[in-house]
Amino acid sequence: VFMITSLETIGDITATSDVSEQPVSGPLYMKRLKGGVLANGLNSFVSAVFNTFPNSCFGQNNGVIQLTGVASRYVGFVVALM
Repeated sequence: VFMITSLETIGDITATSDVSEQPVSGPLYMKRLKGGVLANGLNSFVSAVFNTFPNSCFGQNNGVIQLTGVASRYVGFVVALM
């Protein structure tokens, strides 16, 4: 299951980077991929320890990013605090 969610995470990070007009190759992209797969692995480990369902990355926000043109994480923080 972890291999499948890791592949999904790589695809979602790539799609989000592309829609957000961020590089999809090079060192910055690889750093972003490593962080995303590491976070996915840690979340999956914690879910296994507590005997819950594994976490998964979702790409549904890509449509919202493309529609609004807003890809800043700080906007997400502000909305979360509201």
